[in-house]
Amino acid sequence: LSRARRVNPDAYEAYLKGMQYWYKATPQDWDTALGYFQLALKEDQNSARAYAGICLVWAGRAQFGVASPSEAAPREKAAARKAIELDGTLPEAHFALAGVRAWSDWDWAGAEPEFKKAIELNPNYADARAYYSHLLMILGRPEEGVRQMKRALELDPLNGLYRALYAGVLMLNRRSGDAIAQARLALRT
Repeated sequence: LSRARRVNPDAYEAYLKGMQYWYKATPQDWDTALGYFQLALKEDQNSARAYAGICLVWAGRAQFGVASPSEAAPREKAAARKAIELDGTLPEAHFALAGVRAWSDWDWAGAEPEFKKAIELNPNYADARAYYSHLLMILGRPEEGVRQMKRALELDPLNGLYRALYAGVLMLNRRSGDAIAQARLALRT
């Protein structure tokens, strides 16, 4: 309890709504998500979660080619740094920084400790496990990658984005039939 942080319920609700739209992974939904994260900051200017969410929006935009890396990377990095600065014990902040290191800086060795820290801080943090899975695939550790993705799906079985990511993991493991089945499940969730 001594480490419990005060939470502004309006800011937290705005953050949760932002994440709901972020998971949909479309340009329009990222715009909506960003609006909610900015609303969270209006409610609580020290919301590390809101900054982590802003980082995720810019990362998604860059990954899908909606924004150029030169436009997205500075915003993504600044938001991740601010999240860590505001609350270095927040799993979401370490997850955001892990994403910056992995897919903006291409610093895979630097990304892994951040993913591990996010999971250590919250072993039930499905987002961190799902994206750590992809890093593990890149690092040539497919068995660990599949384990992390399976755990993410155990934690959040109705998350269509995770199902789609799992399909990618299975494809990288040369399990085409299983990948197609997961992709079909993703379309239904």
